[in-house]
Formats: sequence, structure tokens, C-alpha cells
Amino acid sequence: EAPTEEETAVKVIYETVQNPIHDGGGDPWVVEHEGSYYYCYSAGNGVCVAAVPSIHQLSQTGQRVYTAPEGTVYSKEYWAPEMHYCPADVVGEKDAGWYIYVAADNGSDVNHRMYVLRASEPENALSQYQMVGELELDGDKWAIDGTVMVLHNKLYFVWSGREENDLKYSQNIYIQAMTNPYTATGTKTLLAKPTELWETKAGSTVNEGPQILQHNGTTNIVYSVNGSWTQYYALASLTLIGDDPMQASSWYKCTEPLFQSYSKNSMYGTGHSSYVQNTVDGS
Repeated sequence: EAPTEEETAVKVIYETVQNPIHDGGGDPWVVEHEGSYYYCYSAGNGVCVAAVPSIHQLSQTGQRVYTAPEGTVYSKEYWAPEMHYCPADVVGEKDAGWYIYVAADNGSDVNHRMYVLRASEPENALSQYQMVGELELDGDKWAIDGTVMVLHNKLYFVWSGREENDLKYSQNIYIQAMTNPYTATGTKTLLAKPTELWETKAGSTVNEGPQILQHNGTTNIVYSVNGSWTQYYALASLTLIGDDPMQASSWYKCTEPLFQSYSKNSMYGTGHSSYVQNTVDGS
């Protein structure tokens, strides 16, 4: 059953939005922790992190916290890194601290998998990060754009993947439970695939860039549809309406995009978002 308007935290908005914070770089990721905003972004074969006291000061002027070694299966094509602080009350004292989740390969896109980096000083977001290893997801298939969801003090991993490694297959949204910040467990569940006309406008079958948006007790996955290289890149959502996030039936898929391009104002590329509450400077 579809949620009522009051039950749905994400509403369809017909407005032109100009980013007042930062309009450069793709695959944005910003997180706030203890009075600082951290902006995480890829830099060739590694990851950089910028820390600022105000969300309006975000820019790609951060320090490099990880560089991949040459000649490994994860030495190139670092895509969509996300840093997450995993608190002790969720993961335990031993595993608490900062982690970065990033897609990487050896130079061949078909080999993209999700990898986990951990801060060498777990409580210091700007310390150097060390490779923990591949986050081994069910089926060992092509995977990018991974993010972590915390629900009822349990960890889940949500990502964009394919049914098979061949790049001709569509990109879908999957979820899998985690036992700790670097280990997935059980089997994955297919949550969404590009089946609607508004998801395949450009002839591309893409669901990617999932982001968790939780507000007033409602959990949403906001994700990108259509190819990022097209003018039809847009944002859609899944809303949790059931008790078990591992059941596809527990998620309600929106019936049209939440945000999309508007040609009259030359606004394009409204895909792959991230969300952070501005609690520090009050603006």
C-alpha cells in the first residue's frame, strides 16, 4: 500500500534549484560530526577529505588521506567515496571510528567492486586511511556507489550493481545486512531496477547513487535514474513502509522523479545527491 502524503518524508518538488554551496565535482559526499563538516571526494587513484566549520565553505581543497598501491585489483578508477563514522553503540568499541567506502578496479570498469578503508587513527577523520579490503557482497558482481544505512542499531549496505558482470546489464539497487563495518552477511536483496519510462528516458537503464535520507521516523533511499551522461539524469526514491528492510515488499517506489532537469532554465544533471543537516552555523 502506498504511503500517505503525511507518511512520506520526500515530496515531489517542482522548482529550479541552484546549489548555493558547491557546484563542482561529481558524486558528492558530505557528513557532519562534532561540529565539523567533512567533504570526501576521489582524486585519481585515491581519496581526499576536506574539513570545514561551515557547510558554505566546502570545496575540493582537502588533504589526500589514501593513495592506492600500483598493480593491485583496486589500484584505479576510484568512484564515489563516502566516509562514515561508525559509533561504538552500533558496532562495538573495537570497530568504532571512521571508514571510507569506495568503488575501485584495476583499470577495467567490469572489475569495479566496493572496498573499505579505515582511519589509522579511528577517531581522527583526517588521519591516513588503510585498506581493509573488498567488502565481499553476495554474488561477487560489479558494484559501485555503496552507502551504509543504520536502522534500529543494525548496519546495512546499499549499492548499485548488476545481475551479471557484463556491462550490458542494467544497474539496480541492492541491499545486504552487515555484521560489522567491513563485513557483509547473508544474501542480497534487489530493491529497485529501472523499469519505468522516466527511469529509461535516454535509453539507459540506470539506478545508481543510493543515499539514505531519514527524517521524522521515515527512512528513504534517494537514488539516481537514467545515465549521468544524459540530460535526463534525475532523482527518485524508495520509502520504507514495512518492518524488514531486507524484504523488497517493505519498500515503496515513487511514481515519478523527485528532482529532474528543466530545459527552460538549462538545469541538467540533477542526480547523485548527498544529504547533511546544517546544525552547526544555523543558516
